[in-house]
Amino acid sequence: MAPPSIDYRTLVAWKLKGAPHYIETMEFLGETLAYDSESLMDTIVHRLCCCCEYIQLDFRYETFFSTDLLLPEISAPGQWALETARALEATSYVNPPGGRHIFDADAFQTAGVDLTFLEPALPAYDQNSKQFEAGLSIIDVLMWNDVATVRDMIADYKLTAADRHLSAA
Repeated sequence: MAPPSIDYRTLVAWKLKGAPHYIETMEFLGETLAYDSESLMDTIVHRLCCCCEYIQLDFRYETFFSTDLLLPEISAPGQWALETARALEATSYVNPPGGRHIFDADAFQTAGVDLTFLEPALPAYDQNSKQFEAGLSIIDVLMWNDVATVRDMIADYKLTAADRHLSAA
């Protein structure tokens, strides 16, 4: 027997309607999601730009494809980051916390590139539920917090050094 059909969008909308910033967040999402592009990269960049503008964060970017960087053949996961850092003559590379295991910390150190990981604090906030679920999405954070609080939450992070004994190599 098939499970009952659940319209998750309706379920989520019902739960979030009680959020103090529901209306303005839904307006922001409507405008942001209305963007139409055949390019996934363009869509992601557009949404990042819109989100940063909404929460009043400076967002400067350059896509890899808009550069003329020539990288050697990539033979391992995470190597693209090291080779890009080398090509840009970077002395540091910061990655989100996921994927630590794909980076060869020893190779970064040998290349003179400081490899660190950005660890967000993800402070608890009222989600109108019994238990706080950290890291749901920026949409959830925007629904339940004012823009100034969201900016403060984003600024609350630490950089942790790569653990060399867990290198991918």
